[in-house]
Amino acid sequence: MAAAFFVLERAVSGAPATRALGRAALSHGLVARGRILRRSWSGSDDRDPFRTNLLDTLAGTRSTDLDALGPEIVGPVVVGVHPGTFSRLRAHAADGIDTYLLSAVPQTVVDRVAAALGMTGAVGTPL
Repeated sequence: MAAAFFVLERAVSGAPATRALGRAALSHGLVARGRILRRSWSGSDDRDPFRTNLLDTLAGTRSTDLDALGPEIVGPVVVGVHPGTFSRLRAHAADGIDTYLLSAVPQTVVDRVAAALGMTGAVGTPL
């Protein structure tokens, strides 16, 4: 059986899922703006210190709390899906090829985006 794998950030969607997650987490009080900003720009050698520090800050958050953020994250990400990518997903589905979404954002978020796109499954970051 064949499978196709798609990376969410910038390849599938032009709307960074990490930014949508950060905005939603801030608006629901799961993270403090000052803490994320201080940690993100503190001289880290990380390529994406915002993502790394956001995920570190969310570590241990209950999945039910992250599930509540779903609509605020999924909407902007799905709207930002590149038309060519969406066409390719539909073509793979028509050919019986399983499609999987890969991302650094939390598993519960990636699962929701994959489901919204009609994909077979997803692999995200466990918190």
